[in-house]
Amino acid sequence: MITPPDQTSYVVLSYQDARIRLGFCTATIFYERNAPFAGESKYPLTKMLALAVEGITSFSVMPLRMITWLGLIVSLGSLLMVIWIVLGKYFMQSTIPG
Repeated sequence: MITPPDQTSYVVLSYQDARIRLGFCTATIFYERNAPFAGESKYPLTKMLALAVEGITSFSVMPLRMITWLGLIVSLGSLLMVIWIVLGKYFMQSTIPG
């Protein structure tokens, strides 16, 4: 009995997603995966993680929006901290020298 693979790489999912969205005909082919012929995979973990991130972010603007909001929040926090420091130094004389 042939069963579908448990995991499919993100590139394959992204490619399939693109084909479906563009309206191309698609078909599913199930296959049985054999054990490696000689040794282990030589594909390093960093490349696998980079491939995963590429697959997750390639069809979505959500990561870009999240990073933009995070940048705005950090910038706003920094601006408020600068205002707090300037007010403390010149108007409240409450800063610690040094």
